[in-house]
Amino acid sequence: MSALKSFIKKNIPPKILNGLIRLRELYLIKDAPRKHRKALEIVRRKDKLKVVFFLIHDSVWKYDYLYNLMLNDNRYDPLVVVCPYMIYGDKNMIFEMNKNFENFKEKGYVVIKSFDEKTGEWMDVKNEIKPDLVFFTNPHKLTKEIYYIDNFLDTLTCYVPYSFQVSNLYKDQFDQPFHSKIWKQFYETEKHKQIGKKYSFIKGANIVVTGYPGIDSYLENAIKASPWPSSGDKKLKKIIWAPHHTIPGDDSGLGYSSFFELASIMINIAKTYSDKIQIAFKPHPILKSKLYKNESWGKSKTDDYFKVWGTLQNTFIVDSGYSELFQYSDALIHDSGSFTAEYLLLNKPVMFTVKSIDVLCNFNDFGKECLKMHYLGFNDIEIKKFIDNVVIGEKDFMKSEREEFVNQNCLPPNNKTASQNILDYINKEIVNK
Repeated sequence: MSALKSFIKKNIPPKILNGLIRLRELYLIKDAPRKHRKALEIVRRKDKLKVVFFLIHDSVWKYDYLYNLMLNDNRYDPLVVVCPYMIYGDKNMIFEMNKNFENFKEKGYVVIKSFDEKTGEWMDVKNEIKPDLVFFTNPHKLTKEIYYIDNFLDTLTCYVPYSFQVSNLYKDQFDQPFHSKIWKQFYETEKHKQIGKKYSFIKGANIVVTGYPGIDSYLENAIKASPWPSSGDKKLKKIIWAPHHTIPGDDSGLGYSSFFELASIMINIAKTYSDKIQIAFKPHPILKSKLYKNESWGKSKTDDYFKVWGTLQNTFIVDSGYSELFQYSDALIHDSGSFTAEYLLLNKPVMFTVKSIDVLCNFNDFGKECLKMHYLGFNDIEIKKFIDNVVIGEKDFMKSEREEFVNQNCLPPNNKTASQNILDYINKEIVNK
């Protein structure tokens, strides 16, 4: 196959080749509903369905509740398959895969790795497991082709956005070929469905509004053990700092991240307020990899910086899931995308750090409404005022406004969790037919 690809690239002019690729994509999209109908006919005759959840990053895993609902339903046999993150080299890929596998194994998931380090072989999930349903966690081409949508066009495939979609990257989030080839997309709100109708090639024909599974644990108040270190007798306020990965030079067209501006400032704040606050450093999962490649930072400086967060008496680093971190926190300071909506569900003080007023234009209409529920921090003075007055002083004048906004705009329909809505829909389409 690689030899054929090489031959094609050498012998077919780029303009013609790109045209042929577009025609192929168009055909696959147009043919997708036919293949899905055929797959439906097959799975409706089965008593038990094999379900595969592809995992790339555990920190953006949103299927916890859905997986457990299926695990406790004798009609489903769910399995998590850890896939490679191919962007930042083999060493990082193996490290991330092993970390994800161990984390999920420890949590009690039925989980396997797609790569056998002893043999160097990759698992052929389609032919070895033969899944009836496949859930993707990411629409981007971050993994091997055999774990991408094009290898499962004749399978019932599903997608839940890995983040609460708030940015104005409409092409990336709503109109990649992935979005048009998949069987069903389970979206957050009716507003997101309308965005899909406007921007997607197939006008959102495969979108189902179920709510966002990433907030199910908040709605169920399913509180597990706190990840925050004990502060002894001190009643320290628990603040999360969550810098985004969109740093200059590699900003994905968004430029949200104010990490370069705040890196030293946040360390100084942690030291200055050591007897009043704890800070959980929760960087975006790919920020560290981007810093490794950045000319001004590199691996040594990045590792030294992260080490500081792991050694100060009132700070620690979080590099995995964050549900419990959020639930036990008192406030969030961030420049993230999804957190702009997600954290509102907890109705706790939240500040968005703004390095440039232009950044605020890089949100969709829903995201802009979410930002109105934030305190905005343009510099270190405003961040300190937020900590002093709102968090420590507990003068949170936006609390009632946030609660009203969430109730009107963010909750799943049908008075159910998003995961239950997803399972109900699948049961209606497959099991109960």
